[in-house]
Amino acid sequence: MFVTPRDSVHDHRSTLGYSIIDLDAMAGTNAGTLLHLSAAQVARELGVELVVVETVLVNSPMDHLCQKMGMTPVGRDAYEADPADLEARCRERAAGRQWTLSEACQSR
Repeated sequence: MFVTPRDSVHDHRSTLGYSIIDLDAMAGTNAGTLLHLSAAQVARELGVELVVVETVLVNSPMDHLCQKMGMTPVGRDAYEADPADLEARCRERAAGRQWTLSEACQSR
C-alpha cells in the first residue's frame, strides 16, 4: 500500500492506494473485502481523503470487487472511494454474511 499526499490522478487529494494484489489466488476467501476494510480504516485514521485502486490491480476479480464495494471508476484504470463510505460498505457486507470481525477490525 502507499499514501500520496496530493495525488494528481485524483484531483490532488490525499490517497491511500494498493500495490499489486492477486485476487485470483484468493478467490472465495473474502480476503478482498477484508483488504478493503483494512485500507479504509487506515485511510480514515490517517485523515486520507480517498482509498484508490490503480491500473495494475484492475483485473476482472478486482474490478468486480471494487464495483461491489461501490467504488467510483476513474477512467479505465482506477477506482476511488471515501474511506468512511468504503468502511461502512465493507462492514455491511460482513454483517450480511454474519462474519465476526476481530477486535482489530472494530471501529475505534
